[in-house]
Amino acid sequence: MDVPAPRSILGAIGLFLTLAVVVAIYRVTLDPLAKFPGPRVNAISPIPGIKALLRGRIAFENKLLHDKHGPVV
Repeated sequence: MDVPAPRSILGAIGLFLTLAVVVAIYRVTLDPLAKFPGPRVNAISPIPGIKALLRGRIAFENKLLHDKHGPVV
């Protein structure tokens, strides 16, 4: 059985991290939705929304976001 070389594993990790950074920069600067107010972490990643959903607090969190940032978040 062939085991992947450590260099190829590091290369794959580096490629993944580079892609994640490029996507994050795109979402914050060039994406058509970037002009709308809201937390930047929510623009970059769906994790905060998923976390609120799993905790059963999604409606409360959305209400807080609308109270802070206005009707369009």
